[in-house]
Amino acid sequence: MVPGSKESRIAEAVSARWPGAVLVLGHPFVDIWQAVKPERVGLRARPDVPRGIDIKHGTLEALGWPHADQRDIAMGWKRIRPPCAPIATWSPPCSAASRSSSTS
Repeated sequence: MVPGSKESRIAEAVSARWPGAVLVLGHPFVDIWQAVKPERVGLRARPDVPRGIDIKHGTLEALGWPHADQRDIAMGWKRIRPPCAPIATWSPPCSAASRSSSTS
């Protein structure tokens, strides 16, 4: 997790409230969209979305899909999500965390 981020502050608060009882796992991606293996959506590599451009807009633009507004973003996720339902389609940091949490 990124130090000082909203997520890291939440993780710290949860860990402080229930010390030793909670394991909070993060992932190295800016957005869960980056955890989708690129080949699952027809790309050779993850798009290089410049800093300052929303990752969802940049990803959809790289795919050549509509990306003008929230409706386009929602429709894009609906297209991305189904072929990625099996855990094997996610990049290792997310798939490993999912497997370990589902076996606990």
